[in-house]
Amino acid sequence: MSVMDITTEQAMNKRAIFDNGGGITVQLGKWANYYEGSDAQIKQAADDVRTYLETGNTEGWEGHEPEAAECQPTIDELHNGGYMIVTMSAVRNLPTDPDEAWGHNAMVFAQQMKANLK
Repeated sequence: MSVMDITTEQAMNKRAIFDNGGGITVQLGKWANYYEGSDAQIKQAADDVRTYLETGNTEGWEGHEPEAAECQPTIDELHNGGYMIVTMSAVRNLPTDPDEAWGHNAMVFAQQMKANLK
């Protein structure tokens, strides 16, 4: 998967950032959280994103982490494979096949999303 072109402020505030250490940062407007690389945490990230996609808001959510909100990979970090950014409009299209997925975290996330989306 190639680096995604992020062209709007809205897209930049609503995205999942996968890191090559196995974690995922989810940024949804004024709410953000970092999920460590365990499969359970990755599945929780997918469930949280699914809930957001169904409801359109994070009102009343706990767990906001200011450091996660500040995560902003550089172009160099994206190009060298340190991070992959996926906007909410593209998150449903992540590949679930291990041979096609960006990494284990992206594959588990995609599998959980596909298992739970209506």
